[in-house]
Amino acid sequence: MGFLWAGVSKDDDTADQHLRVIEEKVSSEEVLRLGKDEEPARSVARLPVAPAPEMPTRLAGADPDLERRSHEPDIDAILDEADTVVDPEEDWKTATRKPVPYGWFVLIVLFLAVAVVVSVAILSKPEERVTEISKKAATDRLEEEEAETAEAVRLVESAERLLAAYLRADTVEALLPLVRDRERVEPLIRNWYRDRGLVSREFASLRNFSPYVIDGRTFWRASSEVSSGSTSIPIVQLLLEEYPNGELKVDWETSVCYQPMDWDEYVLDRPEGDLMAFRVYLNPDIAGLYSHEYADESNWRGFNLTALDSDEYLVGYVERGSALEGELLDLWFENRRNPVALQLELLRPEGSLSPRGVRIETLLSKHWLVSGGSPTDRLNP
Repeated sequence: MGFLWAGVSKDDDTADQHLRVIEEKVSSEEVLRLGKDEEPARSVARLPVAPAPEMPTRLAGADPDLERRSHEPDIDAILDEADTVVDPEEDWKTATRKPVPYGWFVLIVLFLAVAVVVSVAILSKPEERVTEISKKAATDRLEEEEAETAEAVRLVESAERLLAAYLRADTVEALLPLVRDRERVEPLIRNWYRDRGLVSREFASLRNFSPYVIDGRTFWRASSEVSSGSTSIPIVQLLLEEYPNGELKVDWETSVCYQPMDWDEYVLDRPEGDLMAFRVYLNPDIAGLYSHEYADESNWRGFNLTALDSDEYLVGYVERGSALEGELLDLWFENRRNPVALQLELLRPEGSLSPRGVRIETLLSKHWLVSGGSPTDRLNP
């Protein structure tokens, strides 16, 4: 279909131009263009007629719907194409799989079956099984108790024999084989009994016997009744050491509370310049006895010192902030702020003016007992 300009009028000065629809197929008639104010016959000019435009030829397809589709794809065509998309996991889905090892399942089932059979066999006679176990436990416990009882009886009998011999001894030679650390204490024993005689006593019975461990070594506290013609029964407290071979020995130093000299005499005389080791009770000084060379309380710490069976006391001084001060205070706190039994090395410096003051030079032992070497060094008492 096409359009042509056409139409003139003789009566009007201006041409009435309008569009007229013509068919697609145009005849080969010539078109005349009229000039203004000219007669049709004289002003018509012949112009060659332009050839009709060629229409694009459409290819016929098998699908009749193509005739009515535009250049944009139809929604049905898009959906049809989506159905043909290749699945990217298709290779995974079709991959070859290894066969399942069913043999393991068979072994597990067999193992469970055997476990069930064994359990049923064990539980088939529960009463007999429980009885057997209980009987075995009771037998073992009885054997242990019998062994412990036999050992306790042996130990008590050994302690009674030792105590009877120790109390009955009336000479140093009879006493020495019964004491611990004989080589160290023999000179002390001989010096102690030079001016004192040994008094023989008769052992009556063992009243108390309890263990006591000091520095990894086993001791026993023994309270013995001593026979006497009086109505009162004297009690003797002794400390026994048990050696690795099972033998028992008496600690002689604690039995007599050995001192290098009588405590009362030492308090009165206090020889100058002599270091002497004493078994004392220690308590921090609360009376504030800081005088003479120990007047500066910021430099000195005072401790009250007493001895067994004595009312006399001394004040032992140590430097404040020293390791010795800290150790003595720690022992006092560990003993719940009660007097602590210690062995201390004491010194009265030359020219000292303090009436009861001494210097605490060394902490010899945290007990009245001298523990000595390690237990393994004492296999042969």
